[in-house]
Amino acid sequence: MDKPHLKFNVDEKSITIDHRPTHVVPSADTRPSAVTSCKGQTVTIIDCSSASGVQIPPFFIFPGKRMNPDHLNWSIGWSQWNC
Repeated sequence: MDKPHLKFNVDEKSITIDHRPTHVVPSADTRPSAVTSCKGQTVTIIDCSSASGVQIPPFFIFPGKRMNPDHLNWSIGWSQWNC
């Protein structure tokens, strides 16, 4: 690979923060269908790293205008965030 320090991979992942799955109990002779919920708010996480192993700190995007910094108590110390 020519110049791996110039090749970067960016990945985006959305996580639902208010996940409340419904309870589905199918009958014995039917197959359960997929159950999805789109009503919860999501946090978007953006991560970037180079082919040479350099990693940019993950960036968290929270819904809303203001955020409580305590939400990042579980994250890596060099993470960044915005709303």
